Amino acid sequence: GDVYKRQGHMRIFIVVLLSLLISACTGDGYDRVKAMSPADYAKIECVHLDRTLYPPLDEEAEKDFRKAYTMDQTKGQGPIDYAEIARLYQRAVEKGHYKAINNLSILYLRGLGVEESEEKSVALDYKLHQMNIPEGHMNFGLAIDQGLAGLKGGRERALTYFALAAKQGHPEAQMIIGKQLVYEWDRKSSGFKMLQCALEQGYGDAAWELGAYYYMEDDKKTVHYYREGAKLGQESCISELSDAYWDPRLGLNQDKEKGVCLERLGKKLNDNP
Repeated sequence: GDVYKRQGHMRIFIVVLLSLLISACTGDGYDRVKAMSPADYAKIECVHLDRTLYPPLDEEAEKDFRKAYTMDQTKGQGPIDYAEIARLYQRAVEKGHYKAINNLSILYLRGLGVEESEEKSVALDYKLHQMNIPEGHMNFGLAIDQGLAGLKGGRERALTYFALAAKQGHPEAQMIIGKQLVYEWDRKSSGFKMLQCALEQGYGDAAWELGAYYYMEDDKKTVHYYREGAKLGQESCISELSDAYWDPRLGLNQDKEKGVCLERLGKKLNDNP
């Protein structure tokens, strides 16, 4: 009888152990950031991007990065040697160059100069996350949100990584958290604070989101935020203002000259993103 009891205890132990392992596992080989409630997200403070978070760059790696980046900026001047760009980025990545890690991830995602691989792209994003780089938290969150390389958890899990980036002052992450607070969790005060924080850092898309929120409710605020976005080159803000001057709305008087000027500015930005 004692043998059976021992086997029963062992079976219970194995079941408990498996349960713990399964609960701790994301199913995709990557860790999970601690879950947060809407109240937790609402407590995130407005901070501006902290440049001290970024490690110093190896000189040789920086040379490789600069050469690759310059080659990548020659669109319209003949074929771009993405294979060489990828090779240079890879050399820089091996020396921990965080910008090269980010850019090589994009090349893998788009299949430029390397064989397209969501897995390798995600692995590089995760490497940046482990380095505690704001863009790493942000990019890995986006990869989860898009389900790249079989990443699981969707928006709920992605938000926990966006929160890490927002706490470090990443403006795009702050905007995403802000929108979530305003539209999904009805915590408008905290959401506006995040959106305003992103705008303070020159993130034009935050101005667009703020203006769009007040659209049809408060013309003055809408125009204010669209103008702030236009100053930052945000194309949707420029387009809306241009249309509002052509076909008077938002409390603006018709001014075709301003409408044309903004239209030309929008086209110029579209042609040279």
